[in-house]
Amino acid sequence: MSPLRQRMIQDMQLRGFSARTQECYAAGVRQLGEHFHTSSDRLTEENLRQYFLYLTNEKKPGGPPRPGEQRKLRSAFPSTGLA
Repeated sequence: MSPLRQRMIQDMQLRGFSARTQECYAAGVRQLGEHFHTSSDRLTEENLRQYFLYLTNEKKPGGPPRPGEQRKLRSAFPSTGLA
């Protein structure tokens, strides 16, 4: 398990997130890494910004992204200006 994933899980445990919420957030971060074909711990703030734009402007099977999609990714990258 990467240090980023471990830290994210620990932070969610401290915040009292349910196991299901933790799974969903981890899946969102995994999808982010898959989008850029790299590990999520190698992504930059600009990658995160680009992914939010992608979710908003291009991935529209059910309309705009739910606020939860961005929230779960922001929680994994708290040091970004997007958090």
